[in-house]
Amino acid sequence: MELLRTTQFFRDVLAIKGGPNQEIAADVFARTLQHPPQEHSQLRDWNTLQAEEVLRHILDAVAADTLNMTRIYAGAPQRKQLEGTIRRLLDDQGQMSHAVERFQPLHLLFADHQNRTPLNRILGGMLDPNRAYSPFVILDLSSDQNPLLDSEPVKAHLLRVVCETLRWRAESAYQNNETLNTLVVFDEAHKFAANDPGGDEAKELSERLNDYVLTTRKYGLGWMFITQEAGALRRSIYNQLRFRAFGYGLTSGSELQRLRETIGDPAALDLYRSFVDPQASTPRRY
Repeated sequence: MELLRTTQFFRDVLAIKGGPNQEIAADVFARTLQHPPQEHSQLRDWNTLQAEEVLRHILDAVAADTLNMTRIYAGAPQRKQLEGTIRRLLDDQGQMSHAVERFQPLHLLFADHQNRTPLNRILGGMLDPNRAYSPFVILDLSSDQNPLLDSEPVKAHLLRVVCETLRWRAESAYQNNETLNTLVVFDEAHKFAANDPGGDEAKELSERLNDYVLTTRKYGLGWMFITQEAGALRRSIYNQLRFRAFGYGLTSGSELQRLRETIGDPAALDLYRSFVDPQASTPRRY
């Protein structure tokens, strides 16, 4: 339901405009899944059902529950409007198909028949202090299946969940006199650890990463950021990095300014700026 809210399902499909109202609606939907009314008992196995069947049961259950509708909207006119929107969705297959297009990609992430490994199990195995070897895990958040899952807000939200789980496991291990001895590597870091991230999800992720870099080092949890835009990396994160490696090409604008601040020595900076583009040399020299 948090992912539904992130992808603006409540705004675009149910016309719930206010942010606080959307948060309450997400909570109401989640509670309906966790504790469905008797007439919608099928929802107890919602992750084994088809997406449209799940969505129809949730919408019908929410619209029929006056208390839940009042939680979303205290005013009677707004409640009546929301109920009308839900009933039109349930009665009009065209509108329902549009809603399912938004709902199905997220439902599939949790569907039993997808044979997926839960995130907690992946991280649990990776962070087990008694493991016999050190695993190398790549989380690829790109999706060529659906643009909805490939959107930056969804990626930022999922990364926030992953990073918060890592922080919690690191803190728990530390309290047991253990360290994780784990390195987290962010590629394309300027998207999620930026000075000025776009969108609420990316902004919250950037702020949390800033906190993790400051606080988790003593837990044996390290962070590496790879980016083609050094100037776009959040300054407070950049300043905490103990080691920095610069490739070719930081020769203008904010990139050069950050390099100048880091190196300090004018002669060393002049040497760096004298380097020739490796791809422009014959044969290529790196």
